[in-house]
Order: sequence, then C-alpha cells, then structure tokens
Amino acid sequence: LLFDISLSAKSGYKKIYLWRSVKGMETNVRDTVLHVPEKIINPQKKNKTAMIICPGGSYHHLGMNNEGFSSAEFFMENGIVPFVLQYRVAYNGHHHPEMLEDIQMAINFVRSHSQKYGIDKNKLGCIGYSAGGHLVLMAGAFGKTDELAKLGIKATESLRPDFVAPIYPVVS
Repeated sequence: LLFDISLSAKSGYKKIYLWRSVKGMETNVRDTVLHVPEKIINPQKKNKTAMIICPGGSYHHLGMNNEGFSSAEFFMENGIVPFVLQYRVAYNGHHHPEMLEDIQMAINFVRSHSQKYGIDKNKLGCIGYSAGGHLVLMAGAFGKTDELAKLGIKATESLRPDFVAPIYPVVS
C-alpha cells in the first residue's frame, strides 16, 4: 500500500493518510490520519518501543490535543516513539467496525515501517483514553479478527498490539 505523507496541522508532525491508496475507501481519507512526530525519525537508534495513541471523545469526536499530542510529547520525552491516531468517529458519520479497521491499519503501517522509525515491531503498544481505551482493548481482544481482509486488504504484519494501556475506558 502507498501512504500519502504530508505536513500535519499540528506543527512538527507529519500526516499519514492511511486510506489514501485503498480502492473504495477514498471518502475516508481525511477522517483517518496517523500523526507522526518529525523529530523522532531517527533510524540510527534501533529497537525502540512504539505507542499508538488513541484519543477519546465518546466515539463522537476526538480530544487530539490533550489526549493525543500531549501524550505523544510525554512518550517522546521518555524514549518511546509515539503515533497519534485520528480514527473515524460518529461526528463524521462513522460507526463500528470502522474504528477497528483504522487501528488495525495503523498497527500494520507502524509494524511495516518499523525500520524507518527505528522501532522494534514486536514492542508496539496502544494507549487509549475513554472511547480510545475501548478501542485499544478491542484491538487487543480482536487482533486475530482481520477487519482489513474484509475490505480486501492483505495485512503484512500482526494486527494485534503487543500490549495495551486502556485509560478510563468505556466498557459498558
């Protein structure tokens, strides 16, 4: 898969449009974005842990700044490579299982680009807040249920995170 990478609205981040080159997913391009801090791209340092961050927002909207980019700064300061996932939500007319498709696509992307980012693809975790906490639990629990295959996409990597950190998850 080809991924479109451009500058993010958030200074110092690149946007990776996870659905850009996927036939039938053209309308989802703007709603699913993986934000990657430019300053962590250092392939000389290998085997770092990576974290996909899923902000909360009741599956209606996303708290990108407080639960996304602020968390990314914390992880960077502590030697963990962060990726902030802007996943599809109800505000833009999206519903289950689209969020699970987004996190699986992000996991596949991060693992398949592990050398570029100097990370160990077997040290990939997901942290989420509120609805994002629910999403990372779903990613862990249903990692063997390949939502991408249902879209005709062949995942090249494991879709199950190595660890999850659900922070005040929605579980009811």
